[in-house]
Amino acid sequence: MFNNFVTKTIIPVAISITGFVIVGCMVLYSVIRDDLVEDALHHEISLVDTVLRSTRYAMLKSDRESLSQTIDGIGKQQGVEHVRIFNDRGIIMFSADPAEMKHPVDMAAEGCDGCHGAEIPVGDRGSMSQTRRFTNRWNQPVLAITAPIYNEPECVGGTCHEHPSRQKILGTLDIGLSQEHQKA
Repeated sequence: MFNNFVTKTIIPVAISITGFVIVGCMVLYSVIRDDLVEDALHHEISLVDTVLRSTRYAMLKSDRESLSQTIDGIGKQQGVEHVRIFNDRGIIMFSADPAEMKHPVDMAAEGCDGCHGAEIPVGDRGSMSQTRRFTNRWNQPVLAITAPIYNEPECVGGTCHEHPSRQKILGTLDIGLSQEHQKA
């Protein structure tokens, strides 16, 4: 059966085409997966900007109740794994999880070590370098971003609480989105 010329030429061509299609599909899958991750990062960065803008007025007026309600509401959205605001000493001041409140953050943990790995913390990093992926305690993948809350001119000498003008960062916002639905 495999002795005729047609069979000897068709089998290698069929194997070559099949191999090409498999490699092409693998490359295409990789590109699509990377594109989805990039979109998720941009979505999360947009979410962080939205939260910072939404909480800015409450922070300027030292309206802790309004700030707490905003963080709690964001934390209850589907897909939000965690949302919290730390002060400049690394104490969790606001969180969607009440058990985290007033607890210090481990500065050696992933997400903190990028800025706090050196003796003098880094004060300004690009948004993309503040993203991280990890697996939470329920073994679910999480994409998180940490964004500094900068000292603005309106914050210095405020009537509610005062921050010295030399203090560059007042706190940090940390948001994690569950990636469970994106597991393939």
